[in-house]
Amino acid sequence: MEYRIRERPSSQEIDAFGWQLREEREGIFLEREGERIGVELGKRKLRAVVEGAGKVAIVREGKIAYLSDQSQGAIQVGDEVWIMTEVKVKIDFVKKEKFKQDIFVSERRWFDQRVSKELNLILGAGVLAILIGIIVLGYQKRSSAMEQSKFENVQAEFREELKKAQEIREKEPDKSLEIAERAVEKLKEHKFKKSDLINEINKLTEAGISYQNKLGRENKNYEVAYNTKLIYEGDRQFDGLTSKESVIYLWSKERAEVIAVNLEMKSKDKIAEDEKIKKTEGVFNNGERWYGYGENKVWEIKRNAVEDSPIELMGIDQVKAWKGLIYALNNEQKQIVKLGGSSWTKWNSTPLSTTMTGMAIDGDIWTLSEGAQVYKFTRGERVDFEMSFKPPAVNPGKIVTSDKVNIVAFVNDDKVWIYGKNGKILARLNFGKNEIVDIAIENPKEAILVLAADGNIYRVKNNEIF
Repeated sequence: MEYRIRERPSSQEIDAFGWQLREEREGIFLEREGERIGVELGKRKLRAVVEGAGKVAIVREGKIAYLSDQSQGAIQVGDEVWIMTEVKVKIDFVKKEKFKQDIFVSERRWFDQRVSKELNLILGAGVLAILIGIIVLGYQKRSSAMEQSKFENVQAEFREELKKAQEIREKEPDKSLEIAERAVEKLKEHKFKKSDLINEINKLTEAGISYQNKLGRENKNYEVAYNTKLIYEGDRQFDGLTSKESVIYLWSKERAEVIAVNLEMKSKDKIAEDEKIKKTEGVFNNGERWYGYGENKVWEIKRNAVEDSPIELMGIDQVKAWKGLIYALNNEQKQIVKLGGSSWTKWNSTPLSTTMTGMAIDGDIWTLSEGAQVYKFTRGERVDFEMSFKPPAVNPGKIVTSDKVNIVAFVNDDKVWIYGKNGKILARLNFGKNEIVDIAIENPKEAILVLAADGNIYRVKNNEIF
């Protein structure tokens, strides 16, 4: 008696459900990692194997019977056996066909020649080698298919865990980070032999680590936009930075000087050296002009000169400019004022509710409070801005944004926290023990610049934020 497989799963079904059809000498099985459904075949008997979610059924003379695991019985010509999971295999048992072979004998040949023993040995060795090759290739093919199936399960599990992390990212970034870290650790536990699968696992691992970096995992591999040790040897030679397009200004109180750096050209240029710079609390740009401020005064930084502004204000905590107008943050008066002294915030309805540590302008004005809360002001009035996750306040500092980017970033808890302008947290960048000195926005690349205590200016690109 012989059998024929009349129905088998398509390649699309195999890809969708992960079952592999195994046709072996001892039987026919559907296999998936940890599961095996099928039949072991004897001369005129079969034994059902049901190890997992599936069924084995036999149809005889229009009647069907479902077989339990390890049940066995005789088979007959005309029987149909079904192996059923999410996919199906149909086996028909038929009468063994006999083949007639005509033997033609040449009249001129004699059959009393001796058979060469050496020839038989050579032919026998060749047949044995072929059989061994078939067995080895069959084993390798089966092993490869099982490894592929295992990888697909591992990949699906990892992506599901990362999806869970992403779903709670905006409200619970700490828990999201914990889930992502656990998913990556589980991924590292799995070993594969095939080089293409190893490469795929490495890509998944890199994606998981990249996601962790966005949520505050310590990362020392951010791109270096410029190393200030090209200007002066040693760490922390500068106290802050500000930017305009690809040009940044660095200032040093100790050296009482301002240095301009072109990030694209990697060039440096000493702008000015003056005792006033020793009092600098910040530097800002207003069109083609650059200014510094400190001790309630503002001065213009020119090439080889620093000139006092005629305007003097009380209680200047931070100064920024927008389209020719200069604004000052005044915590003492709980307001934001124009440089001429008039109040910009509408005093009766929106005084500053608390002490602010930083201010940024993109047409609207953004402030950061000592409680690490971001506030937004439009046309002098405070508007609702709800942060999806409010971090605990640990030395909050500078806040930055611009009209060229859709993010607001600030320093808090030795990290750079990044939010969308819709209030959703996007990332928090952790530089570990490498202290953050200052931050700025690099408009041409829509990136964040971070001046660190090690002397590097790091560039954090969009793919490290979103």
